[in-house]
Amino acid sequence: MLVAAQSLNKTQKGMLIKALDYFVNHSNRRDSGISFITRRSLDAFVTAIRLLQLTVSGHDGEHVERLRITISAPELNTIPGKKRALADYWNKRIGFRRYQIVFRERSLGSKYKHGQVHLDLIAVEA
Repeated sequence: MLVAAQSLNKTQKGMLIKALDYFVNHSNRRDSGISFITRRSLDAFVTAIRLLQLTVSGHDGEHVERLRITISAPELNTIPGKKRALADYWNKRIGFRRYQIVFRERSLGSKYKHGQVHLDLIAVEA
């Protein structure tokens, strides 16, 4: 991770600094991840964190990304197609694979039109 950070250019380092600043200002100490209510902030954060190349070797030898999102929204199981629509919305630009997307039914306020996303690291030993 440190080697990847040293090889970044000035623009990429600026993106990474903004992402780390966002993490410091929007995370809490009881939780290892960070929550997002807008896709734009999630996209910017994931793009910057990907610059650190946080991957592990998968079963087939390919590099596997260690990030995972949990999409929280009400009535996930009662409304047909809601999981797919939310996954399409949040995953539009970041391009996570199916194993990186988890759903959790949770009641949220009216300001969460597309639910809420929680981003965290997948454990290496998983």
